[in-house]
Amino acid sequence: MTFKSILVFTDRGTSAKARLALARTLAENFDAHIVGLAVRPTQIYPMGFVEMIPQDVINSISAQNEEVVAALRKSFEAAMVASGLSAKSEWREAIGDPAQQIAVHGRYSDLIVIGQPDPDVQSGLATELADDVVLQAGRPILVIPYTQRETSIGKRIMVAWNGSREAARAVTDAMPLLKRATSVDVVAANPDGIGDEPGADIGKFLARHGVTVEVSHTLTDDISIGDELLNRTADRNIDMLVMGAYGHSRFRETILGGATRHILRHMTVPTFLSH
Repeated sequence: MTFKSILVFTDRGTSAKARLALARTLAENFDAHIVGLAVRPTQIYPMGFVEMIPQDVINSISAQNEEVVAALRKSFEAAMVASGLSAKSEWREAIGDPAQQIAVHGRYSDLIVIGQPDPDVQSGLATELADDVVLQAGRPILVIPYTQRETSIGKRIMVAWNGSREAARAVTDAMPLLKRATSVDVVAANPDGIGDEPGADIGKFLARHGVTVEVSHTLTDDISIGDELLNRTADRNIDMLVMGAYGHSRFRETILGGATRHILRHMTVPTFLSH
């Protein structure tokens, strides 16, 4: 398996520049086709009030949205020209709910690249964007932190392993990246019911695929699994995290907390997710 088609969602978010650069680098590394997607949200007005909004105001909002999309297209196409990927690139525009449109268009790609919304910036995106896309798309997603500045990833990868279907899917989906990595750390956090030697089986599986892997496990009595993973990414200078998304229902994670939700809100490195 390899990546032959990569979709990158473009917007005005804080990570937009790094996100496009990372998607471009991945396309170059895997000789993949790259698709840039911009989504214009459907304008929703309060019931009974739309008649009160002057038409010139509605037209102005529409024109502003079109200007934003035109600027995004210009940036995307300039990046493709600069990297020599014009012949293997494609631009798409859609109207509607961003998560739904990303999921629909992403189903024709091997990987979807999106950004983590900056909580301090009004980017026009809900914080649940990554949650919605990974649950709807049926494709792996790579979420780029809003603090991201590096334009290359995948040299030092950490895999969060718990033996679940979602974790197994993430490992398989990320295999093209894992094979290229200089080192891969498999961390079994709170390993319960996944063998006498937690992580040993997935370590052997990866080694058979030619992956340079190191396995460890940890118990997190005092801090959450999400915090433990974040701490380890910092301690080991990890540049990408691979994990399964939403082994529990999103409702349960919203109410009780969970590793997926915690990572999506506090990530410090690009995170590869599969559901």
